[in-house]
Amino acid sequence: MNTQDIVESARALQADLIGFSPRLSRVVPDFSSRFAPLLKAYPRPFLVKKFKNDSAFTVTPRQLSFNLASVRLFHEPIDKMEHRKLMPPDIADIARHIAIEQLIVHEMTHLSVGLIRFDEVQTFKRLVGVNALGELDLIADATAARVCARLEMYRAQEKGTPNYASRLLQQIYVMGDFALPAFGAPPDKLHKRQRFLGLAMMAARLHDFLERGGRYLAASEYPIDTPLYPYVDIDAGVVMISAFNPDRTLWGTTANVDASLLKTACDNLEKVAFAETVNHARQLLNQIGVLQSPALQALSPNSKIELAVG
Repeated sequence: MNTQDIVESARALQADLIGFSPRLSRVVPDFSSRFAPLLKAYPRPFLVKKFKNDSAFTVTPRQLSFNLASVRLFHEPIDKMEHRKLMPPDIADIARHIAIEQLIVHEMTHLSVGLIRFDEVQTFKRLVGVNALGELDLIADATAARVCARLEMYRAQEKGTPNYASRLLQQIYVMGDFALPAFGAPPDKLHKRQRFLGLAMMAARLHDFLERGGRYLAASEYPIDTPLYPYVDIDAGVVMISAFNPDRTLWGTTANVDASLLKTACDNLEKVAFAETVNHARQLLNQIGVLQSPALQALSPNSKIELAVG
């Protein structure tokens, strides 16, 4: 995919974000408060170009620019699969287009929460911690998947939750199959491993939802597009999941899982197909239980909720 095609894809995305903004504002959490103002503040056509540093995007008066190197890195695993004839050219083109849109929406999510300058990201990691950055990345991933899935539905004139779940699952698989090998989740960066394990857990829930017919969730169950960030103690086989719906809620406190399964899921993130990681995540979730609001789960006709204060 040449540079001009990448730029044109970015600008087509910008036009669709603006054109579908009213509809996106109704179904995507925080779109109207975060994305709509950015689209107004930076109305000039998006640019994708070479940067002199490693920042993912830059802001200048009324314009957003994105790093061509990041796009190329995201495209590299797709290009390799196509070259090895493991993916037909037309499917590879679709994957590259999705990757461009995901990267841009992901970075716009960071911009919307104030992470703008590259050196500020490094300061954020030092002062606040890498897990806080991991959570922000996971939320940005989920937001990109949500927005891009809805755009694909609108372009295809589709409706309905099952279609949304299918499109969302496709978006997450593009992240797992191509963003993971492109950007990595090495053993010394646990927050990145937790981020991609969280995406696999989201995919596993979507698979279960679609296999049930895509028609229902329990009243207390988290929505199917809820971002999940698992904190893990691999050696002890302990998992604590933060669900952002949209504020952080905790699924219970901690869950004990098969330590060997958890280790396999984390250690093999970059070694196996994402579908296998999703299967590992599915097994872990089966051990943890249904992801649902602890407060709503506790409700029964005779139950009471005790509020923690202080």
